[in-house]
Amino acid sequence: MGSGTNLVFIVSNMTVQLAAGLLLAAYLEPQGFGAFAVGMLALESALVFVHLPGVAFVREYSTAEREEALSTVAAIKLWLALPAAGAMALLAYPLADLFHVPAGMIQILAMIPVMTVFSSVAVMVFESRRRMVRRNIPVIAESAGRLAAILAVLATGFVLGSPEETAALVWLLGTLPSVAIAVALAPFPRLRGASRAKAREYFSFGWKTTLAQFIQKQLMWIGTLAILLFYVGTSAELAQELSGLFKVAFSLMFYIVTFGTAVIVMVYPMMSRAFAIEDGQARRLEAHRLLSLAFYYELIIALPLALALLLGAPAAFELLLPGFATAAPYAQALAPAGVVLALTLPAAAMLPAANRPDLILRLFLLQLAVAVGLNAALVPQAGAPWGGAWGAVIADWGAAIAGFAYVHLLARGIGIPFPSFAVFREALRKRAPDAPPAP
Repeated sequence: MGSGTNLVFIVSNMTVQLAAGLLLAAYLEPQGFGAFAVGMLALESALVFVHLPGVAFVREYSTAEREEALSTVAAIKLWLALPAAGAMALLAYPLADLFHVPAGMIQILAMIPVMTVFSSVAVMVFESRRRMVRRNIPVIAESAGRLAAILAVLATGFVLGSPEETAALVWLLGTLPSVAIAVALAPFPRLRGASRAKAREYFSFGWKTTLAQFIQKQLMWIGTLAILLFYVGTSAELAQELSGLFKVAFSLMFYIVTFGTAVIVMVYPMMSRAFAIEDGQARRLEAHRLLSLAFYYELIIALPLALALLLGAPAAFELLLPGFATAAPYAQALAPAGVVLALTLPAAAMLPAANRPDLILRLFLLQLAVAVGLNAALVPQAGAPWGGAWGAVIADWGAAIAGFAYVHLLARGIGIPFPSFAVFREALRKRAPDAPPAP
C-alpha cells in the first residue's frame, strides 16, 4: 500500500525524536519534566486549532488539486495561529500561578504556532500527493533541530532563566529548520487566492474533526494533569515530580502509537478516494480492503514495540534515565494499551474519510468520558494499589479499550465490517487495480 517509504522516515524520525526526548528528560529530571509538561499541554492544545482545516484539505486535495484550496488553507491557518499564540501568552500567567511553573516557558512556546503554519502547509500538500520523501523531510528536520539544540545546551551549560524555559527554547529552535526546509521545497502559497466560500466549507467540516482532535490530544495529558491537580495542593514539587514520572512512561508507550501513524498518513488519502467511488458495493469493498491492510500493518508494527517495552523498560530506564527508574513499571503496564490504541487508528481515520466527522467526535467524547471518570475516581486514592499514578494507568487502559470497541461499532454502522485477515492476505498477494503506485 506504499507505506514502506513513510515507515522508514517515521523510524528515522522517531529515533532522533527519542534521543532528543531522553536527553531533555535527563536534563530536566522528574520535577522539571512535570513542569515542562504544563507548557507542552498548552502548546499542543493551541496547535490543534491551528490545524483545523487540515483534515478537510487533505481529503479534498488528494482527489483534486486546486490552487484556491491551497491559498484558503494557508490563510485559515494564519488567521487561527495568531490568536492562538496570543491566548497562550496571556494564559501563561494563570497557568504559572496554578501549577507553580515559569510563565516564560509558556510564552516562549507561544511563538511556535505561527511558525508551524509555514511548514504544515507543505507537509499537507506532499501528504495529499503521497510524496512521502518530501512530506517527511521537514518533520525529521524539526526533530534533528531539537536534538542539536539540547546537545548544545548540555555542552555549554547554557540556562535561560530556568531549566524549563531553556527546554522551551530548545523546542522553539527545533522548529526553525523545519520551516526553512518546508518553504524551500514548497513555497508558501499566495493568500490572495483564498476563498471565503471554501473557508466556510473547511470550517463546516473542520470544527468537528478539530474538536475531536482537541479531545484526542487531551486524552494524552489527562493522567498527567490528574496527578498534577491532585498533588499540587500538597506540594507543587511533589506534583511535578510524580506527574513527570508518569508522563515519561506514557510518552515511551505512545511511541507505539506514533510509529503506527506511518500507516495512517498513507491510508487516509487513499480512504478518501475510496469513499469517492460512486458504486456503493465497490466503495465498501475498497474501504474494507484498506481498513484491513492498515489494521494488520498496525498490528505488525505495534506488537514488537510493545514487547520491547515490556521486556526492556527496567534496563532502559536504569541505563538511560536513572532518575526516572521508578517509572519503568508504569511504562510496562501501559505497553499493551499502546497496541490497543494503535489498532484503533485505522477505523478512526476512516470516519472523516467517509465524510462523517460527527462520528470521530463521538468516539473521542466517549474516550474522554471514560478517561476523566476513571482518573477522577482512582487517582485521588493514593494509598490504594489502584490509586495515584496506577489509577492513571488504569484510566488509560479503560479509555483505550472503550475506544477500540466503539470505533469498530461506528465503522460497522457505515457499512464497513471488522478488518479481515483473509482480505489483508489477499491484498498482499495482489494489489488492487485502482490502487496508486507506491512512491
